[in-house]
Amino acid sequence: LFKQVFSKLQQHEIPDPWLDAGVIMEKTDFAVDLVCMDVPLRARMYDVSIPGPHGNTTTLHLFEPQSTCEDGIRGQDDIRFDMSDIARHLTLFLYPDDSRPEGRRLRLCQQYFLASCAAAWILKDCGERGWRCSEASLSDYAAVQINDTHPALIIPVLINALTGRGLDEQQAIAQVRECCSYTNHTVMSEALECWPMQEIKAVAPQLY
Repeated sequence: LFKQVFSKLQQHEIPDPWLDAGVIMEKTDFAVDLVCMDVPLRARMYDVSIPGPHGNTTTLHLFEPQSTCEDGIRGQDDIRFDMSDIARHLTLFLYPDDSRPEGRRLRLCQQYFLASCAAAWILKDCGERGWRCSEASLSDYAAVQINDTHPALIIPVLINALTGRGLDEQQAIAQVRECCSYTNHTVMSEALECWPMQEIKAVAPQLY
């Protein structure tokens, strides 16, 4: 979340320049257009090569809204910012303060944004490898592992995407059920999120 430097035996935090020249991220030409709370967003995908055993590598795909702006923080010792400005501040902070309604809605927007980007990439990748939703199950080409409830919105996002490709709702549900798995890492109530339907309707009415 930040870069650390040490000066005179003291730790100091400065912004992590993860998109500066020379870093390990590679900007791709893949972009996703979506709407969150009536705000149009365009997300760009960045790739990071992750080394593995025996010289093998895999690729981590990360997404950033192209309208993100980091100048909304009011001071070094004050991390308050306008949580209602989705276009500029959607991914400014991980886990924004959810003690207020706008913070809870921003969290839901973050989850919807990342689930939508992941779903778009999955469907593109599977399509390039020959998958057609009317001919084969998505599970023949992809496995989606959901860790805790934060990325669980990918289930209705994928169902919505498949119905948009011509499947009826029950066919879409069946395909998504086959390709998605869920792992729960805790029984703490704060980790088992429950979102009021009116919030889903406000953020992504097509899912509602």
